Amino acid sequence: MPQAESQFLSQGIGPLANLDEKALRDLAPHGAVRSFPKNAVIISEGDETDSLYVLLSGRVKVFVSDEDGKEVVLSTAREGNYFGELVIDGGPRSASVMTMEPCRCFVIPMGDIEGLLKSNPLFAIHLIHQLIAKTRNLVKQVRDLALKDVYGRFAKFIDESAIEADGARVVPERLTQQDIAARIGGSRETVNRIVRDLTAGGYISVDAKHIRIHKRLPAHW
Repeated sequence: MPQAESQFLSQGIGPLANLDEKALRDLAPHGAVRSFPKNAVIISEGDETDSLYVLLSGRVKVFVSDEDGKEVVLSTAREGNYFGELVIDGGPRSASVMTMEPCRCFVIPMGDIEGLLKSNPLFAIHLIHQLIAKTRNLVKQVRDLALKDVYGRFAKFIDESAIEADGARVVPERLTQQDIAARIGGSRETVNRIVRDLTAGGYISVDAKHIRIHKRLPAHW
C-alpha cells in the first residue's frame, strides 16, 4: 500500500480531507455545503439513507437513544472524516448524528456515491477500512457492556482518552458527567458517585470539565 494511503488509514482521516470545496464538487457534482450550529441533529436514527457527509470543520457524535431519551455514544468524528457511509446499502439510518460544536459539511447525495467509489479508489479502500474499524469497535463495546461493570468501563474510558500534557495525564475533551455516562453506557448518577469517590481518594481532579489523573485508578470500585 502506498505511504499516503497507509498514513490516511493509520490516522483514521478520510482521503477527502485534503480536498477543497471545488475539488469535492468535481468528484460529486450534485453535492452541497451545509452549515449546522452546535447541538444540531444532522441525522436521525431510522431516517431514509440518502447522503454521505464529509466533515469540513467541527466535531460530531454518533449515538443511539431510547424512548426515554437515554443515549449511548457509539463514536465521535472530527474535521477531515466523514459519516453516513451506510448510504451504500440504502437501508434506514442505524444511528443519529449530532454536532458537538458548529460544523460545516459537504453533503454527497446517494446518486454521486457510486461514481465516487469508481473514480477514487483510495476513498473506496478507506471506506472499507472504516466500516471494518467500526465493526471491531462495536464488538468491543458489546463485550465491555456484557463483561465490565460501570466502573470498569469508566476506568477504561478515562485511560484510553487521557493524553500526556504538562507532565500529567489529562483527558483533553471537556466532558460533563452526562457525556461520560453516554460514552460508557451508564447513568449520570453512577458516574457522579465514581467521580466523587475518585476525587476524594486523590486519584483524579476535575477542573472546568477537564479530568486530570494523579495516580493509577484502582482496579475495582
